[in-house]
Amino acid sequence: MIGIGVMPGDYVLVRPTQEVLDGEVAVVLIPGEQAATLKRLYRFGDEVTLLSENPLFSRMVYLAEDVQVQGRMLGVIGLPRPRVSRLSELPRHE
Repeated sequence: MIGIGVMPGDYVLVRPTQEVLDGEVAVVLIPGEQAATLKRLYRFGDEVTLLSENPLFSRMVYLAEDVQVQGRMLGVIGLPRPRVSRLSELPRHE
C-alpha cells in the first residue's frame, strides 16, 4: 500500500470489524490461502473487488461469500524516512 504511505516495516492501526464501506482500506483474508492482505474493498453484486494502491499489483475479484473482512485501516505508524526529491536524482556536474 505504498500508494497511501504504508511502507515496509510500518505498523497499521486496524479496527476489528466485518463491516467496511466501499472504498475503505480493509484487512481481508484471501480465499484459499493462509494469508491476509490490506486493500481497498468494493462490492459489486455478489462479487468483491480488492484494489491495491500499488499499480504493480492487479485487482483481485472474489465471490462475496468467500471474502472474510477482518478490520478497517485507521492509520499508519512508521519510522521517519528521509524524503528524496526528484532533484537528487539528476546528474551532478562537477
